Amino acid sequence: MSGYKLSSFNWRLGYAVMAAAIAVACKLSLTGGQLLPGVDGAYYWVQVRSLLNDFDLAFDDLPLVFWVQSVISLAVGDIKLGVRISDAVLPALSAIPIYLLLKNSKHVWLPAAAILVVLLHPVQLYFFTGDFIKNAAAMPVAFFIGWILFTWDARSTKRSLLALLACFVIVGLTHFGTLLLCLLLVTLWVIFYLRKKPIRFWLRTAAIALVVSAVTLAALAVAVPSRFERLVEFVTQPATIFAGPFWQLMFLMRPDVAIIFTMFAGQIGSLALGILLWLNRAKLENASLSLAASSLVTAFLLSSPFVGIEWASRFIALSFAPLFLAGMVLWRSIERKSVKLTVSALALSTLAVALFLAPLGAKPSAVTEAEYKDLVTASQEFSFPANSIVVARHGLEYLVAWQMKTHVIQEETYLEDDLSAYSAVYLLSTDSPAAGNAYDDANKPSDAKSASGVGSSKPTNTSGLVYAKGKVTITKIR
Repeated sequence: MSGYKLSSFNWRLGYAVMAAAIAVACKLSLTGGQLLPGVDGAYYWVQVRSLLNDFDLAFDDLPLVFWVQSVISLAVGDIKLGVRISDAVLPALSAIPIYLLLKNSKHVWLPAAAILVVLLHPVQLYFFTGDFIKNAAAMPVAFFIGWILFTWDARSTKRSLLALLACFVIVGLTHFGTLLLCLLLVTLWVIFYLRKKPIRFWLRTAAIALVVSAVTLAALAVAVPSRFERLVEFVTQPATIFAGPFWQLMFLMRPDVAIIFTMFAGQIGSLALGILLWLNRAKLENASLSLAASSLVTAFLLSSPFVGIEWASRFIALSFAPLFLAGMVLWRSIERKSVKLTVSALALSTLAVALFLAPLGAKPSAVTEAEYKDLVTASQEFSFPANSIVVARHGLEYLVAWQMKTHVIQEETYLEDDLSAYSAVYLLSTDSPAAGNAYDDANKPSDAKSASGVGSSKPTNTSGLVYAKGKVTITKIR
């Protein structure tokens, strides 16, 4: 038997796997504490526990990520660890379509480099981590859709449509914002791809697109009606999307470097690559040209500073995916130095910002370690009566639900909801205000049961202090 030859090793694939492993390790390094970064970490713990115990979600939401987290949690025997693993591993699945897109490049290192840039993007590391896990978990689907569109002419239309339909079902069960991204990307791609086709192709494609959209929307309406209603509101009331534009408010809030960088990169990068795409359009095949053009338009629209603050941070955080899809297509398809330099500048600036933010680490959790310790103590010393609901600030309410196993509602909105079904209402507070960053309120799960809405209506009509120890106080409202 002849020995294994090192020359037969697939270095291209090996480098890609190493790059994905590095990204997973970086994500895991940011979630090593008792609490996940940001304000929504405990939300995932509560959802997974509810699925495992009651086979239902505690809060109304798209279920796929929680199903996956439940399986991982069962496998490792711990919910917190299962959620933490999902936070690191699910986004890294983007490495698969990125590798498929670039595996035929003449540079053996290119797939690995692209994987590192995408998975170590500042948004992935310092905005999504531990907080917006569903957002990050849906990113691989966007890249898979990009690969399907890029290779559209390499397989039968039927197979491509089935693959697209599968992707839309997955993203439709995962994350609402990424579903909008994918719908926009595919719609624009169809327009570009069929620009020279006769009318019969337009009619056939429009019919297929309507069927796919109808199936996706029907699944969304059945699975999570509140998300479907939000989509209808988004489409029927477009003026609200631009209320309170991001550019006016971003200087008044605590800056989030990852989001601001992504906004400028999306705007400037889309324009720069768009000019290069126009100048070199003759060098691209129709599917590639259509994907690059649709990706750049999508990135430019999503990263717009004119979108209202309620939607802006959600869209900006997603815009890096179509921007780098376009960059990968241009790098692979065009050999001109100007294209390589522009794409390289985007990639290097992304990694530079990620390195710049590394000493700061992940954003702070919803409560301090000391407050969480006191909350654990409170859960051991005080029990809420049956059929009670607890009012707490955003982020803290999920920790209360996790630790004290009770119904919760955000203090900012509790007066707007009918709580007559509950026998008692309590307020639980800690010393510190909500942690995270100024964009958390715009990204919280706004249609979660008993934890939704916006506004400010803090409890003022209290009837008595029932618990006070350390940094935790519990007051009965009624």
